[in-house]
Amino acid sequence: ETSGHGTDFDVPIDDFRLLRLDMDAYGSGDGHGNVAVGVRGPLIVLCIKGGVRVDGNVSLSPGHAAFVPAREQAVVVDGSGEVFVAAPGALATSTDR
Repeated sequence: ETSGHGTDFDVPIDDFRLLRLDMDAYGSGDGHGNVAVGVRGPLIVLCIKGGVRVDGNVSLSPGHAAFVPAREQAVVVDGSGEVFVAAPGALATSTDR
């Protein structure tokens, strides 16, 4: 299922979600996107292409990942390229342009 500039993959179990984000598409023409990912548990952000920062303090290049522990606030991913986000349950995204 595609929503906005991301693809939410339909996995065969309810307690796991996988989301692909095209960060360039979330940008305002400068190729730099900013996405807030709502979390209901821990998540993993995997950079596939380009470079992103997770919550402004963890930089990821292609092939690198970051683990984010469960918390109340959304996780902010910004940068360019492509990332996958894996988490338990449903994910919610919003853009901040």
